[in-house]
Amino acid sequence: MEALRQKLIDDGLADLASMTADFPFVDNHCQTVSIDASSMSARFVIATNKGPNRKNARLQLTKSKHGQGIMTENYDKNPVCCFDHGLNPFVSVPIGTSRNPDTGEVDLKITKSKATGTVHFSQSLPQAEQIFRLIDEGIIRASSVMIRPMRADLTEFSNDDEEEGFVLDIFESDLMEFGPESARIQMRSEVQSILVITTTLRTG
Repeated sequence: MEALRQKLIDDGLADLASMTADFPFVDNHCQTVSIDASSMSARFVIATNKGPNRKNARLQLTKSKHGQGIMTENYDKNPVCCFDHGLNPFVSVPIGTSRNPDTGEVDLKITKSKATGTVHFSQSLPQAEQIFRLIDEGIIRASSVMIRPMRADLTEFSNDDEEEGFVLDIFESDLMEFGPESARIQMRSEVQSILVITTTLRTG
């Protein structure tokens, strides 16, 4: 991945280079699916295969000839869920888990078209309850995954509007955590690209 990262930087594709290390994969199709106020839990679509996101990255969800898709073996050992991936100063600790307290199973399902997961919110963390209430009110609706890309490649594309460009296809990734998100994490994702350029200028 480091060789690909450097190539993208050298080619002036900092947006894509920023997504070759741990990063939140933001997909605008990811929304709240259902809410259970009695158990303080909410289910989300956390990733889809509906084409590149707005930073021109595409996430493979299940196994193919190119890679394993989203791998969950490590995540299943400690299935935490964070708000804004722990990057929001409002609350940096996990706000819940995807492990069902009744069954002990991880509430995570990954198919070829989408991945869905349930957040069982902490019953003791005040910030977790506040975030759940905002979800229940429909104020916070989005979600996303934090992944560690393991295998990826750059793909050229063109469309019917005669637009051309590049897509970073992430064929294999390690799931680190998932959870609800605010607009803040999307802004941070944009800032991440600037940091890649800055770091390169300082070390290049």
